[in-house]
Amino acid sequence: MNDYKLSDKLKYWLDKQLSKGTASIIKLLSICVISIVIFVSVVIVLFKLRDGFLEAFWDSLATIVNAWMPSSEDGEAGYIVLNTITAIVGLFFTSILIGVISSGIEAKLDSIRNGNSIVIEKDHTVILGYTLGEHGLLNQLIIATGDKKRCIVIYTDIEKSEIEQDLHKTSISQRTSKSSAGMATSPTSTTCDTAPSTRPESSSSMP
Repeated sequence: MNDYKLSDKLKYWLDKQLSKGTASIIKLLSICVISIVIFVSVVIVLFKLRDGFLEAFWDSLATIVNAWMPSSEDGEAGYIVLNTITAIVGLFFTSILIGVISSGIEAKLDSIRNGNSIVIEKDHTVILGYTLGEHGLLNQLIIATGDKKRCIVIYTDIEKSEIEQDLHKTSISQRTSKSSAGMATSPTSTTCDTAPSTRPESSSSMP
């Protein structure tokens, strides 16, 4: 049986938290910030650099959030040193937070652009599977709709951008304005049971 070190267990736990996404990282950062603020506040109170814990806690929290560097007029040398460290930590965590939020927004936008969103439509047509270069079925469905607007959802593991480029090479792209087409991607199979985002129960047909 493998006897893992404490550092290995901590690294494994941290990797699990980071892999859970943006919300988990923000939660972890918040816990770290509050823990540092409490620690600094306790040290300030123990050395009697401030009158009470609440005052020390609020000053430390404001310093770490605003990344405000204390001046020589703010108190004794020990208080200035502690809050300087707190401000540097605040800059570090603020930079990470901005990067995490930006990455999360970018990932969400990429997911939406790739068609990974729930289809809120009624009487739409669901196509399970798609092969690049084969447009016969899609062409017939668009012709059958006539002048009516009807959503056609393609459930496939092919990226939406690839499908759009494939359709753009044909005459189908000139008629998609009359029949709005949406794509819901899936990494594995193309069965009705594994395609809940396409809402097959409310569709008009699944050819």
